[in-house]
Amino acid sequence: MSLLQAHPTFANPIDSSLTPRAASQSCSGDFSGKAYGVLACADVTFLDSNSVNVVLTVRDTRGDSNDVYGWYHVYGADGRTQVLPRTGKLRNSLGVGNTVSNTLRYDYPGGHRIVGVRAFACVDDAGGDTCAPGGRTIAP
Repeated sequence: MSLLQAHPTFANPIDSSLTPRAASQSCSGDFSGKAYGVLACADVTFLDSNSVNVVLTVRDTRGDSNDVYGWYHVYGADGRTQVLPRTGKLRNSLGVGNTVSNTLRYDYPGGHRIVGVRAFACVDDAGGDTCAPGGRTIAP
């Protein structure tokens, strides 16, 4: 007999905010089928209705001299969009095949519910940068 069978009260957490609600991913760049030269993914774990943990990963996929970078938006039920990370876009200057990542827990201001997250990937081209939005994750 397992511990959960012997003690059924352990099968359900006492406080649902202590366990992740759902994990999902938003990727942009080469993921979309077009070769941009960059891949950015935001691996999202919804911790509770107004908190997420996001691991942003940016990979250079083309052997050129251009840096790549990524960031993500957190969408709130209040209709506002938070642009993260606040420290600036996550830049990758390491060259083709190399990946950089950043992990951030984010609590939406004012306790508003988070409705989704979307990653963005860009190539730092001469002139205007080439950017691609990812699909939007939907909060459970």
